Amino acid sequence: MTSRELIEKLATVPDLDTQKAWLEASRPALDDQVAGYLKDQADRFLRADVRRSLDMAYLLQHLGLLRHDECNQALGLLAEANALALGRLGQYARAVEVYDQAAALYDR
Repeated sequence: MTSRELIEKLATVPDLDTQKAWLEASRPALDDQVAGYLKDQADRFLRADVRRSLDMAYLLQHLGLLRHDECNQALGLLAEANALALGRLGQYARAVEVYDQAAALYDR
């Protein structure tokens, strides 16, 4: 499966666990294009559907773990923190903690 095919499939899968399973089964197709798609989706849903925005952030973090890519993990943490702070959840203290986690990964 190519990264484009994986992106198209992820867009049709409604739940996080199934999406994670698709990522795990598609490791060879995992690349920066998939990571960019997940970040774009997290940003897109930030104000419209914060739960879905968080799911995209969690998927991006999972992708980073699967790829052993700390930049993708940090990008996922950034997307999570954005959802916590800007997505009308009001979890500002937790968002700061997650922003700090992302910064620590970027600093490595």
